[in-house]
Amino acid sequence: MRLIDKIERKLYRFAIPNLPLIIAICLSIGFVLGILANISGNLFGKINYYCQMIPYNIIYGHEYWRLITWIFVCPFATSGIWVIFTPIAIFFYYYIGVRLEAVWGKFMLNLYIFGTIILMDAGIVVAALLTKDYTVAPPLACSQYLTMSMYLGFAVVAPNLTIMLYFLIPVKIKYLALIDILILAYEYYKYQIMTFRAMLVFSILPFVILFFVNMNRKGYSVNQMIRKKSFNKQMGYNNKKLFNTRQIKSKRTDNVIRPDFGKFAGSGKRQPIHRCAICGRTEEDNPYLEFRYCSKCNGNYEYCSDHIYTHEHKQ
Repeated sequence: MRLIDKIERKLYRFAIPNLPLIIAICLSIGFVLGILANISGNLFGKINYYCQMIPYNIIYGHEYWRLITWIFVCPFATSGIWVIFTPIAIFFYYYIGVRLEAVWGKFMLNLYIFGTIILMDAGIVVAALLTKDYTVAPPLACSQYLTMSMYLGFAVVAPNLTIMLYFLIPVKIKYLALIDILILAYEYYKYQIMTFRAMLVFSILPFVILFFVNMNRKGYSVNQMIRKKSFNKQMGYNNKKLFNTRQIKSKRTDNVIRPDFGKFAGSGKRQPIHRCAICGRTEEDNPYLEFRYCSKCNGNYEYCSDHIYTHEHKQ
């Protein structure tokens, strides 16, 4: 069993669900604060200022909340004509997060996002302490590079997915990711500020690590997850409350009962039918999980869809 699988098995229950939605809400709040700061610069301008990542204030002002509140600083336009594209950009990164969660799983996405946040915070503060350079020029819009890190991860998952840039230009994800990497390299060369360079490096580091960790980790593609979600919705399996009842009536046809086979005969409580030999999850933990037996393992070992292709065969 790989180390990452052992960590996932131990810490999976602590993973935060719907993390892409939480990030989108935080960016939306920052977008509203930016607009209000442009309209009424006193109160909302101060709120926006106290949310920014400023190394000097963190180290000497003990304003430690800045280590996390920078997620409320919107990295997109809050004034001018480009402001109309900001809600679209926020929704686009929410879409990316949902697709990454579908392919990687809830735990792996949590590890990726929080790993990026922690590494960026640590890199900026350590760089400021070592160089004694607390310059914030350009402003450390950490949320911009967090979303860029998510985009690079999505480019690995779905490199050939085509999007309409500005609703006009069809372009594949991998080409935009390459442009982003070139922009990061240019910014690293242009700005001689160690805190800014540290932010760039540590925003990309989780992407590099997770890329090599998941090189041989096979799972569902984005299109497969879309088809699966559509099928579950048509079959009436999209409501999680249905799986907690003794019998489930199908929405597809009348008078069709889906029996509950999870209760063993003679037992007093419901027992799971399937259990993954790696992470220990069952259909009770996630009704959308699929389980398979491995024909190459010596014994009846069952694995979930996240580990059927990634486990070490037992001999």
